[in-house]
Amino acid sequence: MEVSAIQNSPMQHQKQVKRNNILTSALSGAGIGAAINGFQSFSQQKQLLKNGDAFIKNMTEEIAQITEPELKQQAEKVAQATTDFIKAGKINLKAIGINALKGALMFGIVFAGVEVISNAIRNAKAKKQAKQV
Repeated sequence: MEVSAIQNSPMQHQKQVKRNNILTSALSGAGIGAAINGFQSFSQQKQLLKNGDAFIKNMTEEIAQITEPELKQQAEKVAQATTDFIKAGKINLKAIGINALKGALMFGIVFAGVEVISNAIRNAKAKKQAKQV
């Protein structure tokens, strides 16, 4: 069985290292995003439960000022869901998980994008230096 020289070339090794760096950056960003968004969602729910009566009062006052029927109906649905959440009196772990996943996805994409851009800049600089030599 023959081993291909292309597969074991230094260029292939460099490409694999770059892919691993991008994956590592994406995973790091995903972890950071999940932690940030999950904690933020948790603290918002805690504040809503703590100050629920005042929040509902302000929300009903704002809904009374809406004149457009469709917007008013949508706002009333949100107000009802918020009231139900406050009456239940407990944290919604599913919502926290969903927000954490959204944060993981968003931050993972951003971190991977930054790594791809930095790799492109490094490659452009390396090519420019190679031409000058």
